Amino acid sequence: MESGISIFKICPQELQYEKFIHWTGIGYEVVGKIDVGKYKKVHEVDYHETQSRELLKYLNPHLKEFVLHNYVSRWQDLKFKECLQNFTHDAIISCVDFSENYTLKIENEIQNMHWYNFQVIILG
Repeated sequence: MESGISIFKICPQELQYEKFIHWTGIGYEVVGKIDVGKYKKVHEVDYHETQSRELLKYLNPHLKEFVLHNYVSRWQDLKFKECLQNFTHDAIISCVDFSENYTLKIENEIQNMHWYNFQVIILG
């Protein structure tokens, strides 16, 4: 039995529609180099005016990710609301929005310190 994103079908009229539509997406722009082989990127909003078939071609590889992300975010929201309703008044509920990983390096390190660095995670 097929289920989920594998049964998502696009009707022929959507692919043949000639009118242009406006849509936006989030992309990355390379603004510099951080390290050898690593580039500094910033988010940017991409504005598009294309036919609907071009939008559908762009969306198709991302649909599975979106459906999974949407499912996980709804499940997390449901569980958080259940916690708020069911925990006692003396309980602490912590909601971690994101984390940022950092490596601490000594400025004038000796050679063997190159392979030993402290790492920290900052929770937001």
